[in-house]
Amino acid sequence: MFAKARLITQLGNQAVHSAKPIQAADAVVAVRELFHVGYWLARTYARQSRPEPGLTFDPERLPKSRPAPKHTLEELQRLAADLADRDEKLAALLADRASLDQQLQQARAELAEAKKANQATPDAHDYSEAETRDYFIDLLLKEAGWAVDQPRDREFEVSGMPKLTSASSALGYVDYVLWGDDGKPLGVVEAKRTRRDPRVGRSRPGSTRIASNGSSASGR
Repeated sequence: MFAKARLITQLGNQAVHSAKPIQAADAVVAVRELFHVGYWLARTYARQSRPEPGLTFDPERLPKSRPAPKHTLEELQRLAADLADRDEKLAALLADRASLDQQLQQARAELAEAKKANQATPDAHDYSEAETRDYFIDLLLKEAGWAVDQPRDREFEVSGMPKLTSASSALGYVDYVLWGDDGKPLGVVEAKRTRRDPRVGRSRPGSTRIASNGSSASGR
């Protein structure tokens, strides 16, 4: 859940602070991860009904984008007045700290009981942890300036891969290829889980060959 929350935060920061437009695919990823976080919260802390284990994220149910409505000055003034009224009510609520602390203690006790009861049943929900882990690599590459939005950017076939058995071929696939403006490959990225030694994904120096527009380049 921490990885998902971190991914949502980074995508949100990009949306707020970056001058580049947000891609639709990135927006869907943010909503998908939020769906899993929301499911986990309901599954762990719900005091009544819990979500079904087979519940899955369906991007087709997302509302279609449309232009943001324009507000008149009168509407904006009314919204500002509503916000000011809410701020006053919140300030009054926070002033009554003793009552609020008592309510929080009661809520914590109820949530602890709900969590204990919910954890008695194994959680069979598919949280798509592999998708979250894989997309982190996409996000880091995008932050570094690589769009990785073309089919050739991922799972690119290469020759000269180490032969694991006598029957295996020398063809294989690299996870990412970083291309120059001239259409030639500048480097390859091989992704491995953090608990694995990074040398597992490394081939012999100069052994991997990537063909592009009649030319080839070595990678390691």
